[in-house]
Amino acid sequence: MDMNAGGRPDHTPASPAPALRASDSDRERAVNELQRAVAAGMLSLAEFEERTGRALVAATLADLKALLADLPAARPAPGAMLLETGSGKLVREGAWLVPARLLLRCQSGVVKIDTTQAECHHSEVVLDIQCGSGQIRVTVPRHWTVRVESVRVHTGRVVDRTRPTDGSGPVLRVFADLGSGTLRLRHPRR
Repeated sequence: MDMNAGGRPDHTPASPAPALRASDSDRERAVNELQRAVAAGMLSLAEFEERTGRALVAATLADLKALLADLPAARPAPGAMLLETGSGKLVREGAWLVPARLLLRCQSGVVKIDTTQAECHHSEVVLDIQCGSGQIRVTVPRHWTVRVESVRVHTGRVVDRTRPTDGSGPVLRVFADLGSGTLRLRHPRR
């Protein structure tokens, strides 16, 4: 036991553990949250610009957390479904109701979405994906149109095996941010 100068036990806390370093992906996620906040009217344009500048040069996760501390956590909008896994496996298939917006979050796990037998009452479905090193597999019926609108890939990859359709079914609009993960889009096997 350490003793202080007066011969008594020293109860001062040990040095705190070093702060975890922020990655480029961490900084990008923080900027995305700030963009969401300014779009919702929670931040002024001046606050957004100032916080974004600080986020882009943040060295630690604590620095980023401080920039977002007064903002509510992102929640799915009404009509949205959030499917999230860390390192597990998440499967949505069979008979289910497809929402207007699907939010897929996958760190290092596997997410499988199959809308082949699902019911969809929307002319358009937005698929918003954030994936670290995991795998996301999406299967849609042959009459669905898939439009990959925006994809940012670090070291991962996107495999789109869907084919053009006659436009009679819903349009799946895909927005994805992939680290080293894989996104596979396909129609069911015959």
